[in-house]
Amino acid sequence: MVWYYGNSDDMQSLVRGKISDTIFMQHVFASAKSHAQAGFFTIALKPTAGNNIGENFRQMVDLLNENDLQSRSIDTLDETERKFFKAISLQEFLDESRDAIRHLNLPKEEKEQQENPTASTLTIIPFGEKGTYAYWGTDMKAGKRYTYNELAQFLTRKKSTGNFSVFIRPSDNCSYRNTVDVLDLMKKEGIEKYKLIDISKEDQIYLDQLLESRSL
Repeated sequence: MVWYYGNSDDMQSLVRGKISDTIFMQHVFASAKSHAQAGFFTIALKPTAGNNIGENFRQMVDLLNENDLQSRSIDTLDETERKFFKAISLQEFLDESRDAIRHLNLPKEEKEQQENPTASTLTIIPFGEKGTYAYWGTDMKAGKRYTYNELAQFLTRKKSTGNFSVFIRPSDNCSYRNTVDVLDLMKKEGIEKYKLIDISKEDQIYLDQLLESRSL
């Protein structure tokens, strides 16, 4: 991770380190608390597209809470940061993944197959801060809610019994962190065939009905 004060035009205060390095993180938070006490201060979290981003993001949020640094926001890299770090924001990566699926140069029938589940498709719908709902094939009503641990165990079992693909369709009210966590879960469980796709209108309507009835 990297940390700096001010805007991206002047990153002389930039420091690099690992979130697992206790001494480094103690220095970072001691400095942040000092700035917070001196006056108006806010932290902009800018996750990039990289390995273990979900786990790192969770750890950072937990550490910010432990250090009572609540004035923060989630943002994307600006142009200067993208060039300097040679990286893109996770949000940009997610958006590009959706666009790539939408604009594949395929016949209409094959495009539809890219987004329409089959009997061997597991659709996962992240919703809210940490909710997940999953179902097989096209029958959303046959699905159920899972915790992250339950979903991980389910994926492990299914992976050992045969081939299947996963559609990840974040709901309209899904938090950024929840989407990151589910994508991270695919990597941890070694799921190779998965796609990030916009939620269908029918799925969103049914999910809203479940939430309104408090069935989830």
